[in-house]
Amino acid sequence: MPLTNPLPTELLLEILAQLPVNSNPLDILLVSSSFYHVFSELLYGHLKFRRIDQLTRFLNTFNSTTSIPRPIRSITIDVDNGLRLGLYAHIQALFSLCKAAPHAEIDDHGRLVLENLKFRFHTHSRGNDLSVIYDALTLVNPRTFTWIVPAALSYVLQALATHTNLTHLTLSHVKFPDNGEILLLPEFPSLKSLTLSQVIFLRSDIVLEYLMKSANIHPFECQGSQLESIRLIDAYQHSIWGSRLRRSHIENAATRRFTFEAFNDDSLPHADQADSMLTEVSVLQKIRRVVLCQGKFERIIGGDRVLKDSILI
Repeated sequence: MPLTNPLPTELLLEILAQLPVNSNPLDILLVSSSFYHVFSELLYGHLKFRRIDQLTRFLNTFNSTTSIPRPIRSITIDVDNGLRLGLYAHIQALFSLCKAAPHAEIDDHGRLVLENLKFRFHTHSRGNDLSVIYDALTLVNPRTFTWIVPAALSYVLQALATHTNLTHLTLSHVKFPDNGEILLLPEFPSLKSLTLSQVIFLRSDIVLEYLMKSANIHPFECQGSQLESIRLIDAYQHSIWGSRLRRSHIENAATRRFTFEAFNDDSLPHADQADSMLTEVSVLQKIRRVVLCQGKFERIIGGDRVLKDSILI
């Protein structure tokens, strides 16, 4: 039954968004047609799963014969218990299901466009299906992506390299290789902000390489880019018992790089060497303008002790 004086859609949306998460959706959907249309957009547009059984029930409810009634705008999977093998396969199935929703936004490569995609869970680091996350992530093209999962970083980065809409990226509680392998961050042409939080084995060279690639910088040229900030929060060069990464470490890596290139290219004319030094200055300026290193969580004992929320120069 329609309301006698229906509220503006924008106001109704704000009101319904404040309802407790444990409210019975059916009670709200049956109030009126205007409530149904607005609340169904909230209900299906922004999916959030806190348990694996919620995800499996959702997959069992919607299938090839029953599609999701509204387009999906954002997906959050925030799970801290009840994990089992096959989680990434469930995520892959979820993305395939969301692509089939009516009026879903699909890009030119057939991927589901999302405003926000966030994962946070303690996964099985020894699971045999870690590579499935690559297959899953190639089905979507999010604008904001947050990954707070210890495992599968290499597969995630491979998949993210295909994402053309990405403007904000957060990787937290991840480990870069400690076996001598170099795992570089891929180029993201549209990326504006990169946050690496609670990261171990993050070398200063990795950050420098990404910064230079993103800014299209080479020894004789320095150009601008979309990148506005790189935040390194409790990023450790080795294990958590070692030192946090500081901005000066990245500056020193840049100086070493340009010094090495100057000593290994005797054919450079004097003027070109001057241009190379100017490029080094430009890179250092870019580092100081873009990179923020921060110590956020203090240790109880040992390690690199800093004050909370310290800026690490």
